[in-house]
Amino acid sequence: MSRSQLTLFADVLQEVEKFPGWMQENELRWIHEAAASLQPNQFWVELGVHTGRSALCTILSLPPWAVFVGVDIILGSHVGFSTFVDRATYLRPDIKLMLLKMSSKEACKLFQSESVHSVFIDANHTYESVMEDITLWKNRLVPSGILAGHDYIPDFPGVVRAVNTFATPVVHGYSIWEIKNPKNR
Repeated sequence: MSRSQLTLFADVLQEVEKFPGWMQENELRWIHEAAASLQPNQFWVELGVHTGRSALCTILSLPPWAVFVGVDIILGSHVGFSTFVDRATYLRPDIKLMLLKMSSKEACKLFQSESVHSVFIDANHTYESVMEDITLWKNRLVPSGILAGHDYIPDFPGVVRAVNTFATPVVHGYSIWEIKNPKNR
């Protein structure tokens, strides 16, 4: 396997399927395409890394020299997490990988306004937590940035309610939500 950006989704999927998680193939495809749209030195922040399945998809799909920031209050506590980190750093030595074991609120303070190009929310699924993540991170996004997340389905009413409170999302695949132009809301 190449140690650089995997431009073919089939190559990304082959690596990602080795890791547990709930992301379906069509959702992983959206992440692959969104991550590939970034430019070198741009930031992708993922809130809620869990076992690393969606994070690995993102990392493998980012362009060279992009920055991946994973934020999780329980970072590293899941079985297989160290394998994810080893695989990501082996396959993508050209990506700056930052893994932060802290709250979303703490991590947000590390970034200036309009400094992040993508924020993917898949952490605590309560209404209050999702609203807080959206509110905190929307101002960290560049004007054309991506604000998206996972689990926009009835099984997670807190996610659905928070996203709908903020804006009408575009839904991709099974349960990925995206809010266009979040800074205008």
